[in-house]
Amino acid sequence: MRPIIVVNPINIRRYAQAIGVFAKTDKLDAAVIARFAG
Repeated sequence: MRPIIVVNPINIRRYAQAIGVFAKTDKLDAAVIARFAG
């Protein structure tokens, strides 16, 4: 079973901006979250 982690959405958004992702779509959000969890 995988652990469940709760992350503040602003942290994910700032991470996305730091890696150069400024667009906001479900597909991009999923990719950024996966990379963040990585």
